[in-house]
Amino acid sequence: MPGNPRNRSELDDEPVSDSLHREIWRVSDLLRCPPTAPQSGYRLDDLESAFIALADADDPAHEGSEDRIWAIWCDHPDPEAKSAMRGGIKMLAERQLDRAQALFDVLTQQHSDWAEAWNKRATVAYLRGYDCASAIDIARTLKLEPRHFGAMGGFAQICMRNDSLDGAYLALQQMLVVNPLAPGIEDAVIGMSKDSPNTVH
Repeated sequence: MPGNPRNRSELDDEPVSDSLHREIWRVSDLLRCPPTAPQSGYRLDDLESAFIALADADDPAHEGSEDRIWAIWCDHPDPEAKSAMRGGIKMLAERQLDRAQALFDVLTQQHSDWAEAWNKRATVAYLRGYDCASAIDIARTLKLEPRHFGAMGGFAQICMRNDSLDGAYLALQQMLVVNPLAPGIEDAVIGMSKDSPNTVH
């Protein structure tokens, strides 16, 4: 999705039944594509080796590989942007959501190619109850980093909160593709498959 075509208040005022349904389908379409590595970005070689280790419990580098991926996603060549990200994460932890919103609004405007800035803004929107706005930012995150298991998990939560089990199931399936050893995800996928036999595959 190009840029930020409408401001957040306009998005929040849209009818949930129409706008949220549309965005859930948009993200679901992205998730139907293989979660391949992006062609451009920061520290791509480091990310690739960390993802390889993440999927292999026998790899000596497996332990801590998920934390390394998060650290790389939150890293940035601009020291000021990196410092702002740390500040925003602290605001999230302290539930200073208005301040975090303002900060991540700026980061996404100044660094529109930074997947983690969009993901963090999606998290803020989710915590504020703005599921449509969160889904829009999740779509942007996944376009920049199709393997973003954090965004996939957030999307699954949005779908479950809005009774869209097909979307949640698809997101969890894709999480297993990139993070196959994630605790509890495989059991959740199996459980959802049993409960919803007509879920999309």
